[in-house]
Amino acid sequence: MNTKYDKTKLISLLDADTISALLRIYGLGYKNLAVRFSVTREAIYYRMKMDCWRPYERELILDLFVSHGLEMAELMLIHQMTNKRKVL
Repeated sequence: MNTKYDKTKLISLLDADTISALLRIYGLGYKNLAVRFSVTREAIYYRMKMDCWRPYERELILDLFVSHGLEMAELMLIHQMTNKRKVL
């Protein structure tokens, strides 16, 4: 991620289904997000269900996944796979 544009584009790929898939891949749970945002797991569950993450929260989530080794291509692939599932 060399530029701000790249990060902004990646953040736009983080919908609730993509976040959920990445959480499973990296062995993270709602508790990890709850601690990061200083909220309850129920609040995280609500945000995931309604997909109502604020842009700065999606950026923090992206940073969390990047710290666990997420690559840009991997994020694009997971996003594509989760959205493809919706269409089928």
